[in-house]
Amino acid sequence: LGKYDYYKMAEVFGAVGFEVNTSAQLQKALEEAENKYADKTVLIQVNLDKEDVSAVLKSFGAMMGKSNKEASRADS
Repeated sequence: LGKYDYYKMAEVFGAVGFEVNTSAQLQKALEEAENKYADKTVLIQVNLDKEDVSAVLKSFGAMMGKSNKEASRADS
């Protein structure tokens, strides 16, 4: 996925948006969401390293990549 500021989209619609990059920032955002913005919709954008994925997700990505290549060849 590309780098988008999804948390800003929440703000456009009147919700509260947070962008976090660390576990400490996530903890703070969760606390604020619960204590300060309990009456609002809150979106927390958690940015992860692109290599921070589970084995299952890696396997799924490889499977989808193979499927896309095969479909592309069939269309040619």
